[in-house]
Amino acid sequence: MEKTGINKVKKALQSDTFVLAAILVLMIIFFSLMSPYFLNLSNMLNVLRQTTEVAVVALPLTMIVVCGAMDLSVGSIVGFSAVMFAICFQRGMPLAVCTIAAFLTGLACGVLNGFFVAHLNMMPIMVTIGTMSLFRGVIYGVTNAKPISGFPEALFTLGQGELFGIPINVLITAVLYGAGIFILNKTVVGRYLYSMGNNEEAVVYSGISVKRIRMVLYGAEGLLCALAGILYISRLGSAESTLGQNMELEVLTAVLLGGTNIFGGKGKLPGTIMGVLIIGVLRNGLNLLTVSSLYQMVVIGILILLAVSRQVEKEHR
Repeated sequence: MEKTGINKVKKALQSDTFVLAAILVLMIIFFSLMSPYFLNLSNMLNVLRQTTEVAVVALPLTMIVVCGAMDLSVGSIVGFSAVMFAICFQRGMPLAVCTIAAFLTGLACGVLNGFFVAHLNMMPIMVTIGTMSLFRGVIYGVTNAKPISGFPEALFTLGQGELFGIPINVLITAVLYGAGIFILNKTVVGRYLYSMGNNEEAVVYSGISVKRIRMVLYGAEGLLCALAGILYISRLGSAESTLGQNMELEVLTAVLLGGTNIFGGKGKLPGTIMGVLIIGVLRNGLNLLTVSSLYQMVVIGILILLAVSRQVEKEHR
């Protein structure tokens, strides 16, 4: 009985959740000692606000990676959807129509990725590198690299407002993750995703339409990228041609840090949330210490390498 208890404790201490929680706590302690402005309620809420867009996009990407695929075009889809929202508003359309245009843009981009991956059997990483460049090029073309602003105050409530002291965009993200965790852990769809990541051929032979699942996943990701684009506009107050640029690095880092296996078959959304928080705290702390954004990119790159190397080490055990 004692050995069983000790083994359980060792297993818990070695789990991804414990390691990530320990890293997060250590980072909070470090930045609290380095800056007097870090550990206060206002700044903590600011961290949560600033991480919502990455968190929203990381949710569907976790599911896509779990089922053995990849998407590196998410940042461009976020920017493209946000720009379409802004252009529609600029042309005098109601906010409701602008929102629909943004979601249709995100959906179309996601479905295009899904079509290439699911129906043409092209490599996801190569497809999405291509569409990343394609969508970003279209953004620059339709905006002439100029920002669009002048949105009504009502829109800013979504990204800057609070409900019972909690940022509204954080509440939206929490609801989405609650739904996502339920789908992955409690539904047949979740079991299909893990099975696809572990042994796709077995799933195909069991009569499940893998192509349909991939199409739905990429389409859902496009919709959530559009939501992230709208949240960006409501928080920042403008839509720029660079919006979402390099976002895919932060999103992928959060997903891999959270324990999702880059080869598929393993991953949990609570881990992704922890990964998002680690990146958010890191960004915020480095900004308070006036560390250049160029060096911040170096840190993000190191985190990706550490996450992947840790996964490879586990595979070889």
